[in-house]
Amino acid sequence: MRPWRDWDELYFRDYLAAHPKEAQKYAELKRSLKEKFEFNRDAYTEGKTKIITAMTRRAREEMPGRYVP
Repeated sequence: MRPWRDWDELYFRDYLAAHPKEAQKYAELKRSLKEKFEFNRDAYTEGKTKIITAMTRRAREEMPGRYVP
């Protein structure tokens, strides 16, 4: 369940689809974090937070109002 009108995951998904090089950078980060934090889920997740937040912000700027009903 997601909070009402929390579209961040959709914006993030769409940003990755629209920017293959950025998607590759994200994939590489995930692989490196998996190697480093294979048994530490919290550290793995924390390691992704900054890039996800930045990409989601850029997606919202590029696609304003995409998910506004």
